[in-house]
Amino acid sequence: MKATSLIYRKLSQADFKNISGQGGVEGGGGQGYIDISANAVSPEQMLSFLGDKTSDAANGPRWKIKIRSLSLDNSEQEIIIYQRRKTSFCIASQKVGTSESNRVNVWKSETTNFPDITYNEKDNPLVVFILKDTNGIFWAGWFYVNEGSHFVMNSSTAEMFVRDDGYIVFSEPIECSTRNYEWPFLFNVKLRNCKNHKTVKTNISQHLTALRTKPFLLLAGISGTGKSRIVREFAFKSCPKCLQDKAGTTPGNYCMIEVKPNWHDSTELLGYYSRLGKAGYQFTKFVKFLVKAKMFPNVPFFVCLDEMNLAPVEQYFAEILSILETRKHPKNVETGEVDMETVKTEPIIDAQYFRELAEMPHVKNTQTGESFSSNLTDRDIYLKLFGMDTESDIDKKVSNRTDLTTEGLELPDNVVIIGTVNMDDTTHQFSRKVIDRAMTIEMNGGNLRNMFGGSKNLEYLPESEQKKWQNAFIRRYVSADEVLDAHPDVAEELTEKLPTKLEEINLALKGTPFVVSYRVLNELTIMVGVMLDEGMDLDEAVAASVNNILLMKILPRVEGDAEMFAMSREYKAKAGVSYDNRLEWLKDIAPDIKESSAEAASENDDTEEKTGTVKECQQTAKEKIQEMIDRLNNQEFTRFWP
Repeated sequence: MKATSLIYRKLSQADFKNISGQGGVEGGGGQGYIDISANAVSPEQMLSFLGDKTSDAANGPRWKIKIRSLSLDNSEQEIIIYQRRKTSFCIASQKVGTSESNRVNVWKSETTNFPDITYNEKDNPLVVFILKDTNGIFWAGWFYVNEGSHFVMNSSTAEMFVRDDGYIVFSEPIECSTRNYEWPFLFNVKLRNCKNHKTVKTNISQHLTALRTKPFLLLAGISGTGKSRIVREFAFKSCPKCLQDKAGTTPGNYCMIEVKPNWHDSTELLGYYSRLGKAGYQFTKFVKFLVKAKMFPNVPFFVCLDEMNLAPVEQYFAEILSILETRKHPKNVETGEVDMETVKTEPIIDAQYFRELAEMPHVKNTQTGESFSSNLTDRDIYLKLFGMDTESDIDKKVSNRTDLTTEGLELPDNVVIIGTVNMDDTTHQFSRKVIDRAMTIEMNGGNLRNMFGGSKNLEYLPESEQKKWQNAFIRRYVSADEVLDAHPDVAEELTEKLPTKLEEINLALKGTPFVVSYRVLNELTIMVGVMLDEGMDLDEAVAASVNNILLMKILPRVEGDAEMFAMSREYKAKAGVSYDNRLEWLKDIAPDIKESSAEAASENDDTEEKTGTVKECQQTAKEKIQEMIDRLNNQEFTRFWP
């Protein structure tokens, strides 16, 4: 979705008391409207924004418009905006507790964290806004002004932090996410000349950077460094109230799967069809969790494959590795436009197995004891698999879909798969196929004293904090072309700089099986796009991304003896270099990253970069390559893993 324009209003204390039903306020008797000054939005501008009037009011035009609420669902409600006085327009019927109330859904305390009774305009002012997209659809949202340091904005949207009300028209439509009611705008323009508002450069964590690039992450390191704990922390931070367990031990958006050494095919993970006993498809814990994730598309769901390489990954995980490469934004059937809000994959489980659930009389609704009908919605299947009724927590539009019985089970875009691995003589080595398709982060611990107090990270957060973390895992891109479309001002530089960087790396690795190709270039470009969205300069984003891609994608594939990395005199002369081995050359290519520790990287981090129980130093690619060179000199053999 792209926004073309918007109107906004910062709620005064009087505004809030009126619409919250407290009344008795000077300048208002408890009316249920939100006023917008005609000095800030002229009649001509309001007409341009809302279109032709529906009728006339006493002092001017009156409009009836249909509006949707950001982050909730796409259902429309009708509201009235009219010229109440010559000096103001008003959004009518926003007062709670009256029969004529038609409060916009996203402005209700029961649907979002919108304040109910208490509000302090001075300490934490609140802005409500209505934006219009390129299809002429209106969307409502709101935010606290004090939360602005979390938002990426341009000089136009910065107005909303320093003025009481106004009308903004974007010079070009701005890409937006309908999942975020606070700040849906997805552009990368640094804030300039904005009084009373500070721009904070966000250095998101290495983990979040990787997961926004691709939803498959490997956490490697010695036992006890908190690899699986980090996955649980992510789940706790982003888990909404409807998925929280009473004991506070296992978030409903978290699934631990313990890999067994005897897994040599995908049946333990993906299930299988059986004709014995209760005949039918045998759905596994993993598959059920994916179905559950489909019910809550705005919440990130985390699968932790614990000790992932106790069995050969490329054998039991082959289907998922292939499915990951089919991710794409589909085209809208009606408009023909690419739907940037949705990601589709090929099916993991065929639709016929979900249709057959209706033919199993032994599977019944645990609430009613009755068999299900043959016309199964996705929610019906969810109830069958989990034996629970959470109708009130599942969006109606999601509930009524029939994707599972018509298309099968795809890999939901809100699912993140994180594997924890130990690289020792009890585990299997990773093939290059696996490493090519994953993002890898090495974890070898840090200052042991930082462990204390880590239990606080495994607690549920207030709703406003949950929303921030839920938004932190949204992936915007699945292809390099989408990054270029989103950042046209630097597209030409990206298409020149990024292939050149990888060509330099390939030149150093030429003659070895470690050269990289299109997949790595695609993911490098996506990672740069993620960092540009966070407000980084282009050169800084390219350097940080190349450093990460070396650490996460390229170096984990590299291993061999002295002969593997030796360079002949002829090749050195042809390449015009004087390095003794390829690793020395690769080290020289790796970018210089001044701040290599996690603590330094998080100094100005508003996304709460402390994602693990233990803070640890994050090596730069240069430092890691030097470690590999030292190992080669001492042992005549080297690899990425300790």
